[in-house]
Amino acid sequence: MTAEQPAPRRRRFDLFGFEVFRGLLAPCADDAFADVDAALAAGRNVRGSRDRRAVPDFLGRSAALSRGCSAARLEALAADLLGGPCVYLYGDASEIRGDTYWHSDTEDAASKDPRPADGSQARLVKFVLYDTPLDGSSGALRLLPGSHRAPAAYPTALFDPEDVPAHVLTVDPGDVIAFDPRSRHAALGGTVRRQIAIAYARRSQNAAAQDQLMSLVMADKTVL
Repeated sequence: MTAEQPAPRRRRFDLFGFEVFRGLLAPCADDAFADVDAALAAGRNVRGSRDRRAVPDFLGRSAALSRGCSAARLEALAADLLGGPCVYLYGDASEIRGDTYWHSDTEDAASKDPRPADGSQARLVKFVLYDTPLDGSSGALRLLPGSHRAPAAYPTALFDPEDVPAHVLTVDPGDVIAFDPRSRHAALGGTVRRQIAIAYARRSQNAAAQDQLMSLVMADKTVL
C-alpha cells in the first residue's frame, strides 16, 4: 500500500463512498480463508441459505485474520476514513453463490432518513476481501459512486442489473475494499466466492447519532 496522508483519502471516501487498499491483508489472506473453509465445513454456527452461507463473529474465530487486522492497523484506518475514533461492529465470513443484485445494506433504515436533527450523522465503513481474483465478469463488487449520500435517490430496480453504470472494483486476494454500506452496490457474473467483511463505526457523539447507528446496523441484511 502506498503511503498517503489521511486527509485526501478521507475526502475521496466522503465523496465517493469507497476506497481500495491493494495488498493490505495479503500476508494473512491465505490462512484466513483456510479458516473460512474449515468453519464452513464444520457447519457449527453457520447461518443463511444455499445462496449465501455466513459465519458470524468470524474475526474472533480466526487467529490469522485477527493478527492480520492488527498488523494492518485496520481500526486506525477506519478512524482515518471516518474522521474520528471508531468502534468495532462485526467481522463475518460468507460463501456467496451467483449474482447479488443492486441494493444498499442499510436500505430499510436509509429509506426512513433517520438523520439526527442536529446535523450529526452515524458514519460506517465496511472492509471486504475475497479469496479469488474478481473482475466485472466474475462477481467483482460494483458500486455507484456517491450513492451513500442518498441511496433512495438511485432507483436501480428500474433497470436491468447489467445496465446500471457503475464503478467495478477489480481485486486480487489480499486487496481490501472499504465502502460505506449505505452505498448502492451489486456483484454480477460470479459463481462461488468467499468474502470476509469487517465493519466499524465512528464513535457516536450524542444519543441521536447512536440511535441512528443502531437503526442502520439492525437494517443490514448481510449481518446474519
